[in-house]
Amino acid sequence: YLQASDNGSLPTHWRMVFYVIRPLVDAQSDRPLTDTYFKQVIEGYLDDMQPGWDITRGARGVFKEPHGGLHLAMSTMNVREFLAAEQPASRLGHLEPRFPTFGPVNRYGAVLICEKEGFDELLEAERIPALYDLALMSTKGISALAARDLARMLAIPCFTLHDFDKNGFVQAAPFRSMAVDLGIRLDDIDEWGLQTEEQKHENAWQAKRNLLSNGATEDEADFIANGERAELNMFTSRDFIKFVTGKLDEHGVKKVIPDDVTLAEAWKRAHHVRRVNGAIESLHSGPRITLKGFYADAPEMPSQLRTRIEEALAKD
Repeated sequence: YLQASDNGSLPTHWRMVFYVIRPLVDAQSDRPLTDTYFKQVIEGYLDDMQPGWDITRGARGVFKEPHGGLHLAMSTMNVREFLAAEQPASRLGHLEPRFPTFGPVNRYGAVLICEKEGFDELLEAERIPALYDLALMSTKGISALAARDLARMLAIPCFTLHDFDKNGFVQAAPFRSMAVDLGIRLDDIDEWGLQTEEQKHENAWQAKRNLLSNGATEDEADFIANGERAELNMFTSRDFIKFVTGKLDEHGVKKVIPDDVTLAEAWKRAHHVRRVNGAIESLHSGPRITLKGFYADAPEMPSQLRTRIEEALAKD
């Protein structure tokens, strides 16, 4: 775990830990360690021992609140943030100092499209989306038409990130006309010392033809069709960050500076927000600081209000 998570300084996906520990297990036994069995082992260990490790798991299912409330994808980090959230206060709050924006204009300049879930938490922990003004999209396998339509409509540079296997190239192929491929390539395996794993194909010739048609080089198609693969989870957390940022730097992804008209509007708004928030602070620090003081002019709640609500609900 410490090796995968850079000594516990970064969140790490359970498959990253799997690829660190697998060579150690394989060296001790003739029984290969499968990811399915390892996931059972590590989840049991986390439940029983409570080591406090920051290990993430991808979203499985959705939690939906009633009345148009929260729509939460059930990932480790989403649930953690939901449980840690504070209840909204019943008091006059500050204006949001961030300038209101929608879509990419004046806000972000590129999209990173990853074929699998589970990496957003790691990228966000290192503030990569903020540092590069980068939107994140995950397709969870073969890309959906909606994902391609969105990438096309945003009309900004897009980049795909995928495993080095047949499915990875197939996932990235539909984006080729609108995105740059940042996925693992054959040279990356050597540069980063990734330990490949076996993945057999029933028809190697057909697999190679498919790979070539989806953007693999001749050497890459031979490598994968002959039964080898590498995936993004084989990086440790720190190496994954270095891999992604190196690719982004190579392709000139930088922060967005808004146009002069927007900057002028934001400048004026920032001064307005400061004055309004200052007035709110003065109001809170004055004699009417308590909720009772704020609502002093409101009539008392009727003593039978609860009963009246119950009766109304019984009727309708």
